[in-house]
Amino acid sequence: MIALDRRFAGASLLVVAALLGAVSGRPVASALTATLLLAAMLCGPRIDLGLGLQRVVTVIAAGVGIALGVTGMVSVSFISPGLDQAWVAATLALLFAAAPRLIVRAPERGAVPTAVLGLLALMCVGETEVGSIYKVAVAAHLTLALLALRAGDPGRPPFAAIPQRAIILAAALALTATALSVAATRALFPMSDWTAAHIARLGGPTPTSGFSERLWLGSLEGMLQSDEVVMRVEGARADYLRGAVYDRYEIGRWSGSRLGGAKDLEATTTAPSGPSAATITMAGGARDRYFLPLGARSIVPEDEGVVRERFGTLRLPQGTATGVRFELGATSQIPIAEPTDDDLIIPADLRPTVARLATEWTRGLDDPAQKIEAIAAHLQADFSYSLEFRQRHREALLDFLTTERRGHCEYFASAMTLLARSVGVPARVVAGYRVAEQSSLGGYWIVREKNAHAWTEVYLPGRGFVTVDATPGGPAQNTEHALGLVGALRDFVAAWAVKADIACGGHLGTIALGAAALAVGAFLLVRNLLRRGKGAKRAVQFKPEDRPPPGLALLFKALARAGFERSSSEPLERFAGRLEAAEQGSAAELLRRYAAQRYGGIGELSPLLVEIEACAGQLEGPSRSR
Repeated sequence: MIALDRRFAGASLLVVAALLGAVSGRPVASALTATLLLAAMLCGPRIDLGLGLQRVVTVIAAGVGIALGVTGMVSVSFISPGLDQAWVAATLALLFAAAPRLIVRAPERGAVPTAVLGLLALMCVGETEVGSIYKVAVAAHLTLALLALRAGDPGRPPFAAIPQRAIILAAALALTATALSVAATRALFPMSDWTAAHIARLGGPTPTSGFSERLWLGSLEGMLQSDEVVMRVEGARADYLRGAVYDRYEIGRWSGSRLGGAKDLEATTTAPSGPSAATITMAGGARDRYFLPLGARSIVPEDEGVVRERFGTLRLPQGTATGVRFELGATSQIPIAEPTDDDLIIPADLRPTVARLATEWTRGLDDPAQKIEAIAAHLQADFSYSLEFRQRHREALLDFLTTERRGHCEYFASAMTLLARSVGVPARVVAGYRVAEQSSLGGYWIVREKNAHAWTEVYLPGRGFVTVDATPGGPAQNTEHALGLVGALRDFVAAWAVKADIACGGHLGTIALGAAALAVGAFLLVRNLLRRGKGAKRAVQFKPEDRPPPGLALLFKALARAGFERSSSEPLERFAGRLEAAEQGSAAELLRRYAAQRYGGIGELSPLLVEIEACAGQLEGPSRSR
């Protein structure tokens, strides 16, 4: 079995520790790790651990590495762009777990695990953009790890004895593997882009799921069938949560103009309070924006760097949205861009049909608000809600208005918007969520993917933008209802976990992993100590009539035939001393190891019995051959 050379192994891990310090900007973490590795290298030969204790120390060390990566030894905020505590914790955990492998007296047990753990730590470091130094570090680590394995192999030939042909062949294989790896890496991304482009061409326009810069008719279909929880609303019920607004329509696709760009959200002067206050906690879905109702005021985001867009939505360009507090009001704190000519445009191929329907449905009405009510009433009465839609023509909305007369919220919102524009009312499509499901535990509201919805906002003189939902009835999930007790209990636990994760800076999983590692390590340590205690008790209560294992009985018989017989009252250690004095060192060492295992729980019994049987066979070899 290949052993581990501690000098090369420790040096390979020091390379990873040095890279950690170079890319994290935290010399304390790398210095602490380097000190631990150096100490393990220096004191390794002096420490004797069994396999059980080695595992205990490894698990505890990994837990310590995670704890140090999450707590004050490393900054609790971002260390550098794209590098956070989870990255540091994972790297330190793997390095700390590798360190105990250097201090075990039976080095063959730590050879391959040490090299693998160091390589995994390097993979964590690879999450950052550090340039060519990373390639040098990987090459150095792998070279030192291979040298550690080779130096610990007692059967290795010296370099001078290796045939020149074998050296040339190995070098050629190494160069070929390197060339193929580099070529594959260089070609991987262009091949991926080429494949994606050709798939898109073959399949036509691909609807973008969720909330993005564009909304394809049909892009919400998958979300409308998903039970994934995306947010929870505490306090006042805030319905029609706006996430994205679109004002331009073209061949089954809505997009949003961004004239004027985004601006930083102005700090609120009044904190949300009272019965109209609400708190939204994000749990999934689109995490690059906040979903707020029209008229939200006293907005207090939980995250920094929030910007407001011209249509009155909030985005988080960098990072992940966690939560926001606000207050329901009549007017919005976030200004919404005034209507432009874009809010009245109708595509030419839809204009005749839309104008005809709008004229029929609003005949005899002059007030813009009455016209909007009439259009919405016709859509709700003459059309039906369905997730199934068959497109016959190039323009899906034309099929919806003239042939199918059924569809889901995106079709109704699109039709309502274009029909409103046809009667001279500026209108936009809004995508977001409805709020309908209330938990029976805690009284908060649960928003799922299937609550995704699209509706229309029309601009009425003197009132500004007003929400208009022309979807008839709508799916059952958007009708106010209560969640059952079992489901409420399950969601209550999930909600607590989300809040705990936010309180931990988004690293609840890392902290839980560290705590679990420490708990497992403590359990293994206690179990190991209890086993040793039981072994000591067995040593006191050992009776002469206890039958030894068959292999040990064979060894006693072989020794007796060789003239070394043990009396029933003679301790194994004393018998081993007599054997050693009689130059029977192998048998004496096996008996000592057996006594340590049986009465102290040290070492593994099964492989030891195999060695004992082999020793008995060697002693009885001549007599058996006769």
